[in-house]
Amino acid sequence: MRITEEMRRSMAATKADMDMAMEDPELRAEVDSEKAKYAVLELVESIMRSASSMRKINSFRKSFHRDFTVSVSFGNDIPAPAFRSAQKIAFA
Repeated sequence: MRITEEMRRSMAATKADMDMAMEDPELRAEVDSEKAKYAVLELVESIMRSASSMRKINSFRKSFHRDFTVSVSFGNDIPAPAFRSAQKIAFA
């Protein structure tokens, strides 16, 4: 797909709108908070998908014949499910 001049103008206008909106300290704090949450979830995902973690997970499942859920709480006491079973990872 080729980016046309009209698309470039639209993207520039959107970027300008976003830059203006990000000048609001409350919005910037909210965006930074959400980015931090996703960074944590990506870190949890990478740990859980590592070879050593997968061996431990599979060993647990074979030994106890059960799945489990790993949850991450972001301070609001409502855990966000970050990992379910050895096969599926779901972001909250």
